[in-house]
Amino acid sequence: MDLTFAVADGLMRYRIGAQKANNPITQRSFEGFALPRTLLEARRANKPAGASLLAKPAKTPG
Repeated sequence: MDLTFAVADGLMRYRIGAQKANNPITQRSFEGFALPRTLLEARRANKPAGASLLAKPAKTPG
């Protein structure tokens, strides 16, 4: 699973993997997950603070 969100001057990505598709840790852990808008600060006054979340399943080899 890739979690990607915007930061002040780019993107931040966290990649979380599992050995098998039927993994209870990654199946529902991120369902409805969203970062708080106040978690990240803008570096410049003209950029809004916050983040948007795009979650997509990671490709599994095979």
